[in-house]
Amino acid sequence: MTAETLGISSAQSDDWALLLRDVGEGDAAAFDRLYRATRPRLYGLVFKTVRDAGYTEEVLQEVYLEVWQKAHLHSPVMGRPLSWLMMICHRRAVDRVRSEERHKRRTEAFAVLAAGAADAVAADEPVLVREEHREVRRHVAALSALQRQSITLVYFAGLTHTQGAQRLNVPVPTFKSRLRDGLVRLRGLHADSDREDVCA
Repeated sequence: MTAETLGISSAQSDDWALLLRDVGEGDAAAFDRLYRATRPRLYGLVFKTVRDAGYTEEVLQEVYLEVWQKAHLHSPVMGRPLSWLMMICHRRAVDRVRSEERHKRRTEAFAVLAAGAADAVAADEPVLVREEHREVRRHVAALSALQRQSITLVYFAGLTHTQGAQRLNVPVPTFKSRLRDGLVRLRGLHADSDREDVCA
């Protein structure tokens, strides 16, 4: 899909090129005009990839932040403005889909661990899935015992915070704190792994 197939005239494309140039010079008004002019088309493009309205909005925020930061780098040899924006959208949308798929695999792997079946991964299971299980085991091992127990009791055993605190014989505020700390730590470890994957 290109700017031409979307019915963008040369005159309109030229106008957007001027706006993009002004955005590159830090013109906030030009950025607002470019945003209003291109957002409907870019929203549709991103949504077709991520299939979720919330994720689409998040991806678009990332796209326009990148546009604001890198508009000064755009040149005619990189294509027309809309084509350049579409390229950024496609890359960001694909990255989001891959990130969500990794998160889903990790969640499934953690569910296996929480169910006490960490060693039940079949030998013929896809290599990628087995690697996700190993990665989750490493991340979970980095948590404190109370953090691991708190996450398991709430998210996989289905207990309330009060029930979980009673099971571990700790005050409810302590249980909530360890649960929150564990989730933050787990997300941080996942994010670090994602960054390493991108840089690899």
